[in-house]
Amino acid sequence: MATRTIDPIDLEVLRSRLETVGEQACRAVEQTAVSPIVTESKDYSVTLLDAEGGLIIGSGVVIFHYGAAVHAVRSTIARYGDTVKPGDVFLSNDPHNGGGLHPQDVMVQQPIFHGDRLVCWVAVSAHLMDMGGMVVGSFCPEATECYQESFRVPPVRLFREGEEVTDVWDLLRTNVRMSELVELDLRGLCAGAYFATARIQEVIEQTGEDLFVASLGAIRDLTEAEFRRRIAKIADGTYKATSWTEYHTEFYKIPCTLTVAGDQLIFDFEGASPQCNRFFNSKHYIVAAELIVMIAGLLAPELPFNAGMFAPVTIRCPEGTVVNWRPPAPISASHMHVSLNASGVGMQALMLALAASP
Repeated sequence: MATRTIDPIDLEVLRSRLETVGEQACRAVEQTAVSPIVTESKDYSVTLLDAEGGLIIGSGVVIFHYGAAVHAVRSTIARYGDTVKPGDVFLSNDPHNGGGLHPQDVMVQQPIFHGDRLVCWVAVSAHLMDMGGMVVGSFCPEATECYQESFRVPPVRLFREGEEVTDVWDLLRTNVRMSELVELDLRGLCAGAYFATARIQEVIEQTGEDLFVASLGAIRDLTEAEFRRRIAKIADGTYKATSWTEYHTEFYKIPCTLTVAGDQLIFDFEGASPQCNRFFNSKHYIVAAELIVMIAGLLAPELPFNAGMFAPVTIRCPEGTVVNWRPPAPISASHMHVSLNASGVGMQALMLALAASP
């Protein structure tokens, strides 16, 4: 179904309904979790994605989670493919292998089916109190490799067709401190996922399966078209900025070259320092999750934040560097020092481009 055949008022009503479901699922997480990390600091999120793992709607305070949820769900799809069934619930936390921003941010993912058709996904994430490793809380500044930091989980099933996979729960309980409390928070994430799934299935039933799927594409396409129109107003050219991440007496270089080409932004971090044995090595998708939020806040703060924002932006982070590490680099702060600095350097380059524009 082409975008132009969908009534724009119906489309906006649907988008608002999906946002409301996300907000209600956030309340479900907050009211069933037990730790102050979730209930007071609000370090959690609910993200709705299409069947391919493209971002549709994000809810919750930590908006950097939304891009990380895309990485997590697409990693799960790549690992399990056609074996995904209704009632499955997946868990991952390893940034080296399908996780979120860092190991403490656990990603609970549930596919949403209408009949036998996989229509979309919901990903619910929160910072859990402990994920094992050498220190309480799993933030390990002295770690020199990821094996010291946490119990790392690739995409695995927590529930298989509605039945709890007890082996996985047992592994988690055995490898984390305060296991009863951590489990309660994790079950709160599952509750949020189940709540969102039930409500989204109601919306699909009321909207119609084909129209619902087409509308998800239209929401994304309209955002992308408008975002590209705004980017196209920026002067074509190459813009550069450089910064350093400081740790004690060490300095890690983070250069960025921004190329503006028509309606595309290309951020290249070639020349970044090699990955190190410090806990703040980052990853390309983490830099993207943070940088694109900042770009959207500057260029399109009133547009719906979805996959349409990601489509015109390319982020290149060379492997084996502090912005795109390989195992066994430590990673418990992979969303902080280096990644936020890289995002800031990218924004400096973008500001230069805006200053050069009409």
